[in-house]
Amino acid sequence: MAIRRLVLFTALAMASPVAAQPSDEAALRRLNDVWLGAYAAKDGDALEKLLGDDFVFVRASSGERLGKAKIVSDVRAGTFNIERCNWRDVVVTVFQRSALVTGINRCTTKGGDARSNRYFDGYEKRDGRWYAVAAQNVAIEGQ
Repeated sequence: MAIRRLVLFTALAMASPVAAQPSDEAALRRLNDVWLGAYAAKDGDALEKLLGDDFVFVRASSGERLGKAKIVSDVRAGTFNIERCNWRDVVVTVFQRSALVTGINRCTTKGGDARSNRYFDGYEKRDGRWYAVAAQNVAIEGQ
């Protein structure tokens, strides 16, 4: 089911977007900020609210699938060891009840190592609220 959802969001990315309501785009940009800020803040509660129960993250490097419970648990435990994240080139595309948010993030660990990723986050609007349902990061070498 999760793989089908990733395929659906990829197909949506090639479809024609609808005229997004300014409130939808603003809400998705705020959720993007909350999501990326939650890693350094170890704010699992924020991710608990943001991620749909059927959320799936696929690591581009290994193909590993992680669900909501694992991501939230790892954030709370500080497993990612992230001190700060910055993001840029954020693009929000809304397709009626689904949306894609893409951008580039650069996260620095407490040890000073930094890594950049191009990310893709798929959202679905349920009962008037946006939930993240799919995500993938791809490392950008040399940045």
